[in-house]
Amino acid sequence: LSLAGSSATINQHWDDISDSSDWSYDPCFDLAVPSPIVFSPQFQGNDGMIPITGHLMEFFISDVTSTLTDPNTGEITTFTYQSTDPTAANYQPDLSSYAFFEPMSVADSGGGVYQSSLTLIDDTVDSFGFNVYDTNAWH
Repeated sequence: LSLAGSSATINQHWDDISDSSDWSYDPCFDLAVPSPIVFSPQFQGNDGMIPITGHLMEFFISDVTSTLTDPNTGEITTFTYQSTDPTAANYQPDLSSYAFFEPMSVADSGGGVYQSSLTLIDDTVDSFGFNVYDTNAWH
């Protein structure tokens, strides 16, 4: 199954920093507040791009880069964490202490559009990646 032409969008909204929940690295991110995400997978057909409808999609955080500063020395250390391949036996994505999707498994909400929410919960996160896979394709 090719997902060429797929797209995912995270909608960010500027937030009043007075509530102290904002992500310290970018005030567009609000720490511990879900951000809506929309996934619209498509494949190339003879007449153009065709949406993938009626499936179940699984969202997961694939990698996280985190920067920690030692309060005593000021030394900065960067860590990168990766989850395992979702097709592997005993797959256990375990990056939910940094960020998570809710729900992780989503059905087509109409026309090949899959909607979830992404929440960042660790303010040491500098960057993250995520993947979406079609559970029907792996069965």
